[in-house]
Amino acid sequence: RWICSSCTLRNSSDVFQCVACGTILVPQMSISPPSSVESLQPESMSMDQMREIAERKVMTIVENIIKFCRDQNMPFVDDQFPPTENALYFPSSSSRPNKCQWLRPQQITFSSNDTDWRNREWSVFSNPSPTDIKQGVLGNCWFLSALAVLAERPDLLKRVMVTKNYNKEGVYVVRLCKAGVWQTVFVDDLLPCDEKRRLIYSHARGKQLWVPLVEKALAKLHGCYEALQAGRSIEGLATLTGYPCESLALQQSCPETEVEEDMVWVKLLSSMEAGYLMGASCGGGNMDTNDEEYNQIGLRPRHAYSVLRVTSEYNIKFIFRLVQLRNPWGHFSWKGDWSNESVLWQQNPQLANQLFQRNADNGTFWMCLEDMMKYFDSVDICKIYGRNWVEVSLGGKFPTSAAEPLTGFTLEVFKECELEFSLFQQLSRTQESSNQSPVDTCICIFRSSVFNGKATIGTMVASSKRKVKKHQSCSCMLDVGTYLVINLAFNHWLSGYAGAGGSPSTSGVALVSPSYVLTLHSSHAVGITACNNIDGLIADAVIQLALKAGKETAVRDGVACYQLTKGWGGLVVVAENRHQSSCFHIRCETTCNNLVSSRGSLYTADSVPPLHRQVIMILSQVDSYSGFSVKHKLTHRMAGNGVDDLGNWGPRSVKHDPPLTLDVANLHQPRPL
Repeated sequence: RWICSSCTLRNSSDVFQCVACGTILVPQMSISPPSSVESLQPESMSMDQMREIAERKVMTIVENIIKFCRDQNMPFVDDQFPPTENALYFPSSSSRPNKCQWLRPQQITFSSNDTDWRNREWSVFSNPSPTDIKQGVLGNCWFLSALAVLAERPDLLKRVMVTKNYNKEGVYVVRLCKAGVWQTVFVDDLLPCDEKRRLIYSHARGKQLWVPLVEKALAKLHGCYEALQAGRSIEGLATLTGYPCESLALQQSCPETEVEEDMVWVKLLSSMEAGYLMGASCGGGNMDTNDEEYNQIGLRPRHAYSVLRVTSEYNIKFIFRLVQLRNPWGHFSWKGDWSNESVLWQQNPQLANQLFQRNADNGTFWMCLEDMMKYFDSVDICKIYGRNWVEVSLGGKFPTSAAEPLTGFTLEVFKECELEFSLFQQLSRTQESSNQSPVDTCICIFRSSVFNGKATIGTMVASSKRKVKKHQSCSCMLDVGTYLVINLAFNHWLSGYAGAGGSPSTSGVALVSPSYVLTLHSSHAVGITACNNIDGLIADAVIQLALKAGKETAVRDGVACYQLTKGWGGLVVVAENRHQSSCFHIRCETTCNNLVSSRGSLYTADSVPPLHRQVIMILSQVDSYSGFSVKHKLTHRMAGNGVDDLGNWGPRSVKHDPPLTLDVANLHQPRPL
């Protein structure tokens, strides 16, 4: 039985329409993030197999709803996302058009400049291309740009629309991957229009419905259309495809990071050869852009372009690194070197014959890598893999202190394979949740073994960088064996999360454990299960990370410090005492900005026992939109024989200052070598 959402009458399960008020039953859509690791399927399955199974199930329901609507001579109305103001705006929104009406396709008109629509019939697809997309009043270029990149591959685009043919009943299904979780979204074809019966939001040329229907499905996932404002193209690509995505930086984000042109070029070439989708972000991120300057050279700042080709070309004297881009809006093109009007084509006729398209008017142009790295801030790469790749997703939560258990995932690799790990934080787009901030995530993969039901942590084989971003990724090749996957995050321990508004935990605000979804794509089937039964897991994970990726400094005979700084979103300090009998004293004094300490203090003093390692301090970036700075000074000495406390560096009989309280002990307690 099912309960009608309009009149609350309990109806029989064999009817699709409420017998009292006539409301049509819409299949329920799961739009909540998984609350635990048990809530997602831990078995890997081919991505194409998953999609085909889901489509078969859904199309049976679609056919039943269409048949019911035809029998009743009535169109479909989605009561889960009804055509009201609540579907358009946040409750407190002030940016509302003067008038809005919800119309079916056959009721919609177009501007007088678009004469093509009069001679066409409505369809879902009609030879779709990136230049079909037209943005409306909504500031969702991040999504439409990703949609334009996907439209470069119509075969992939059509996977998003489960219902690929127009139907008068208005029953459509869209398949999207929200923050790592696949969602099957039912929508009707009632679309927001102005008083002249023209579409308010996005639409497509030639009376195609794929653009407004996918946009409506995404609005339903996030609660309303207004929730789609602002974002990054990489989020759109991941949502539309479910494939692993990564962002290739073209600009230096902080003084400690470097962007090497040669490495960027190698990555672009290899991604193009692999058949990946790529979208370039122009003048976005932290770039200080001058809109007038960009307009003069034919570029749109804060706009995304499709990357079509990447090639190295030669003449007698030079090597040219050229990238072909397309403005998805089909006009307004680059005017600099290698543009459509550039004299460089005349000077290099052989290249012109190979690459140049005369009279190109679809927004396509060539640009050299040097200019691209001057005016673009990043390239988002969507890794399209073959049919045999498998996918598995698991949910979890980041602990708010070291006193809470840290979930690890035991990974069994049965055949050498390539793996892609994607970590999605479950953050809401609603205005009421706008104070949610992503935490500083890091994915780590370690060798492991299981003995008497307990997993052990070994050396680290791969990791991502630590970044304050909603989405994190890590790629690696793994041999046959057992591994342990650990997801780390620390800046929410003392900075608060969600309801805390960035305040320290000492404000008395209860901390909320941020939830996440870990998605794994692999070239062969793997086994993965959650495990919590690991002693000292969080400390050992950070120690092994520092040993593998940190800078080692031999401070004394038998004593070393490992530090993670450049590219690690703050500072990590680990001390190692290889002496047989003497303790090692170490003080860490720091000054910083936009960083929070895992120990709640910027000064620490510790006595590290013989044959032990210890995580001394972790400083984590808080605000991803602001830079950070840190200076630290390490002072150290060997303790006398039989001395295990700090001596005159701390209170009597104290080994650690500040003390290792319950909420930090499992991270900062000394661990045996």
